[in-house]
Amino acid sequence: MRINNVLHRWWSWMAAVAPTFRNPDKYQVLKWRDWGRKNLPTPGDGMVLEDLDLVALTYGALISRPKEADGKFRFIEIKEAHGAMGYAQQRVFGLIHRLLRQADPQREYYDGFYLVKWYDDHVMVNGKQMTMDIFKLWMVGTLPYLECPLSLFDGRWN
Repeated sequence: MRINNVLHRWWSWMAAVAPTFRNPDKYQVLKWRDWGRKNLPTPGDGMVLEDLDLVALTYGALISRPKEADGKFRFIEIKEAHGAMGYAQQRVFGLIHRLLRQADPQREYYDGFYLVKWYDDHVMVNGKQMTMDIFKLWMVGTLPYLECPLSLFDGRWN
C-alpha cells in the first residue's frame, strides 16, 4: 500500500511538471505560449504572437570596435532541416526588419534577419549551404563579407 502512495504522488507530480505536446511531432507547448493561445485574440481576431530564436550580438575586437562601444546584432530564426517560416512569421519579422533597416541603412548596428535550417552535418543560412566550420565563422562575424548570405528580407517579402 505504501509503494502505491509513493507511485501515485510521483505520477501526479510528473503530470504537473512534464512538458505537454499539442502534436507528437511538434515542439512542446510552453506554459506562456499555451496561456497566450487561450487568453489572447487569435490571428483571425487581429493578433499574432511570435517568438524569435536568437539575437546574436558581436562586439569589441570581433568587429574592430572598443569593447564598451555598441555592438552589431542579427536576428536568427532556426528551423529543423525542412522546416519553413509561416506566413505570420514572415509578416512580423519582415516588419521588424524593415523598420530596423530604415533606422540603420548602413548596417552599422543591425546586420539583418537570418533563417537557419539545421541539418545533421551542415546548415542552410537563407538558402546558402554552410559547413559547421563556416557557420561558426559567420556566427562570430569573421566570415568575409562576400561569402555571407544576404539578410532574408533584403529583397524578399518586402
